[in-house]
Amino acid sequence: MISEKLTKMNQLGFLTINSQPAVDGARSDDKVHGWGPKNGYVYQKAYLEFFVSPEDLDALIARIEADVQITYHAVNAQGDMRTNTNSEAPNAVTWGVFPHCEIIQPTIVESISFLAWKDEAYEIGRNWAKVYEPSSPSRKFLEAMFDNYFLVNVVHNDFKASDAIFEPFLSAAKGAEVSGALSGLGASLSDAADKVSKAISSLANGGAANGHAATQTPAPAA
Repeated sequence: MISEKLTKMNQLGFLTINSQPAVDGARSDDKVHGWGPKNGYVYQKAYLEFFVSPEDLDALIARIEADVQITYHAVNAQGDMRTNTNSEAPNAVTWGVFPHCEIIQPTIVESISFLAWKDEAYEIGRNWAKVYEPSSPSRKFLEAMFDNYFLVNVVHNDFKASDAIFEPFLSAAKGAEVSGALSGLGASLSDAADKVSKAISSLANGGAANGHAATQTPAPAA
C-alpha cells in the first residue's frame, strides 16, 4: 500500500526501518491487515521509523510541526532527545475491537520504550558496519551514519487521513522539484541570452566586414 511512498522517502534521505499504513476498521479476517478473533475490526495509525541526518531532521521538524496531528520522537546515539509531545502516556498505534472482548492494543509508542530501543538500534547498526572491510565505502558510510544520524519515529494520529503522514516528507521532494525547475529555467534563459548576444555580435561583425560600420551619435559639445 505504501511501498512507493517509502521508496521516495529513502531517495530523499529518510532511511526507513519500520512502518505501517493507516487502517480504518478493516475486518479482522482481512488478508492484509487482519488479526485477532473472528468478526472483529482492526485499526492502525500511520507510523514511520527511520534514520536521518541532523540537517534533514531540522528541516523535517519544521514541516512536521505544521500538522497538529503528528507526534514524533528523535534521538541520536549520544541520547540527545527531541519531541513535540510532553505526555509520558503510551500512544496506541494498533488496536482491535472484537465481540465479547475489551479493546486490545498490541502496539504502542512511548518515550521510555523508544529510548530503550535506541541503544539496541545503534548497536545493530555498528555491528552491521563491521561486516565490511574497514577501508570500504560501505563501512565508512555506516559508521558515519550510526555516529551522527538521528533515529526518528513519527505517528499521524488521525487514522482516517491515510496519506497525511507522508506530506511533510513528500513536500520536501516538491520543493526540490520546484527548485530544480527554477534552476533549469534560469539556465535556459541564460543560454538564450547568450545566443542572442552572440547573434547580435555576429551581425555587427558581419556589417563591419561589408563596409557598413555601426554609426555612433556624437555627444553634444560641452
